[in-house]
Amino acid sequence: SYLVKANQGYNCTVVEAARATTASPQFFKSVSIGARGLTEKFIGAHLGYNNPMNLVLEEAELVFGASQPVACIVSIGAGHPGHISWKSSKLFTSMLMKVLMDISTSCEASVESFVKQYKNLPGIFYRLNVDQGLQKMALDDWNSLGEIKTHSVNYLHKAEITQKVGSIVDTLHNSPQKITLGRLIGKMLDEDSLSILFKASLRFNSSEAEHAAAKELVQELGNLALAIVQAGGYLHYHQHVKFHQYLENYKKDKPKYLAQVKTHNMDGYSLSAFATWDCSYQKLDRKAKEILMLCSVLHYSKIPVEILEKAWNNLTQNSGLDAPELKKTLELFVEDGNWNNNSLEAALDSLQSYSLVEIRGEGVKLLNIHSLVHVWSYKSLEPKKQKRAQLCAQQLFFHVDEGMKTYFDAVEWVPHLQQLLKLSTVDAIGMKEAYDMGHIF
Repeated sequence: SYLVKANQGYNCTVVEAARATTASPQFFKSVSIGARGLTEKFIGAHLGYNNPMNLVLEEAELVFGASQPVACIVSIGAGHPGHISWKSSKLFTSMLMKVLMDISTSCEASVESFVKQYKNLPGIFYRLNVDQGLQKMALDDWNSLGEIKTHSVNYLHKAEITQKVGSIVDTLHNSPQKITLGRLIGKMLDEDSLSILFKASLRFNSSEAEHAAAKELVQELGNLALAIVQAGGYLHYHQHVKFHQYLENYKKDKPKYLAQVKTHNMDGYSLSAFATWDCSYQKLDRKAKEILMLCSVLHYSKIPVEILEKAWNNLTQNSGLDAPELKKTLELFVEDGNWNNNSLEAALDSLQSYSLVEIRGEGVKLLNIHSLVHVWSYKSLEPKKQKRAQLCAQQLFFHVDEGMKTYFDAVEWVPHLQQLLKLSTVDAIGMKEAYDMGHIF
């Protein structure tokens, strides 16, 4: 019933919206909404979207814009469900369905991801959720409202929760709105980036052409604050260099400019972007370094993490496959001959903790690297390791080819294939690898 900038939904009635929200296979029927003959059927979104915070933030951006200031986010739960566990039962199918339902409706994993996402932004994310007493409550326990109220009141009377509620009230009434919607959903606006660049370079009254060049520069830098401050420091020290000149030179040799030591800066931080990432790299274990090495020769966005396990299973099931470089990398995540997902998760967590990669996706995990971090991750490798990274990726494409079922499966891998081909010389690609990559195209 309200307009948004994109993906406009149905202009449904209040009754239709209420029925779509409450529809649940066990309790309430689904509802069909839309023009006659073109209706869509809606059920409750509790299967996978019991905590709709991501959808709320995305919708808010469409309504108010990414520059809209935000005071805080308050997430209110319906009670901690308890730990999900498997109990042996003769009714295997029923037990399996119950566990799968519990997993799909649980909010705890998504809440934990939000806590990690906003841990460096104190006073932004608050979660209120009764932690004890509601574990066995079902959706149809309407006759237990008195008991639910008792547990809720006891929870709110805890000193820690009373303090948290006080902080929320104070933030909503008195605190300045300290962050934009764009930053909350992982976007730094061009306006924010330009402000940092002008402040670091001490250039506030640029011509229209120079302003346009400055805007293109922050976009080229991927709105990465560290790189923008570094560029600004350089421009401040070299006042004769214009924005458009720096932009032109940067495009010709990105590694050179990202590796420059910061001698004049606005924050007292003297390391270059490359040097900062080098420091993080030294703290990684071998497993995390191997993943980063492999990703450095693929496209920087939407790398399916599951391909690593699929590749290992293919290698073990087909002893005739010759992929020594890839096997050497994958063996790091194998324990007693079996793939160890916990080992892979630990390596990915390590990379995320240093802000070198970002993992997204609910079902299929997709690994993303900032475009500048991606440039550094390859350029910082020794020539021998660059060649090994290329060989690993080439051998990986055999397993991609094996798993393809549709045109769309292939399309997802084309950017990764194109990135690898940019880096590899013709004589460095074997006949078998060339066939696999050609088949994807």
